[in-house]
Amino acid sequence: MSVLLRGVGKSPGGSIFSPLDLSSLTAWYSAQRQTGYTNGAAVTSATDFSGNGRTLVNSTVASQPAFSTGGINNRPSFTFTVDVLRYSFGSSLSQPFTMAGVAIATLAADTRMIDGGDGNLNRCVVYVDAGNHRMFAGVVSSAEAVSTGAAFKFVAVFNGANSRYYINNTAFVATSPGAQGIDRITFGADQAEVSPWAGEIGEYLIYSAALSSAQCEQLKDYFNAQWGL
Repeated sequence: MSVLLRGVGKSPGGSIFSPLDLSSLTAWYSAQRQTGYTNGAAVTSATDFSGNGRTLVNSTVASQPAFSTGGINNRPSFTFTVDVLRYSFGSSLSQPFTMAGVAIATLAADTRMIDGGDGNLNRCVVYVDAGNHRMFAGVVSSAEAVSTGAAFKFVAVFNGANSRYYINNTAFVATSPGAQGIDRITFGADQAEVSPWAGEIGEYLIYSAALSSAQCEQLKDYFNAQWGL
């Protein structure tokens, strides 16, 4: 019998890996680790499991995402339609940094999964538009086509001209997405709370470093174990 330990996974060598093993972990949100919500409940906050206290919140009832106990591959997930959760850093997190996570997109039009802006031009976005996965930090950089309704994992390394974008098991040498940083996390829409994400978000991490190729592979293997990918 195998047992899933939420928040840990196996590396290619068989050893246990946790996102906490990489010292630059800045924020970590996981519906599988989240407690306090029943199926269909409105999510008022999402715990930051990095230990840094960057809890995502939303006190506006009309725009709170829902908690699904049987979301991505029948695992707990946050469900978004026109909903958001937010955290303000207070000062900008500059590049290089890495965003990573697991989600489902139900639309291939302009929908924003994560936005790092606070109403000005200093923002960083992982999103879907015109049928493609994209990353943006001042300049649009596209990856592969979106498969709507299917779970996917991503690792987006924001590092100027040395940026990289991984979708599932495909690595893209991204054109430079620009040099903007993160001021505020908006989870489920853009910084103005439009272009809402349509679908599920299961897990999302930020590292304050450009993760190496080997570290990106560790994260992808971890996501595979946690989310049945």
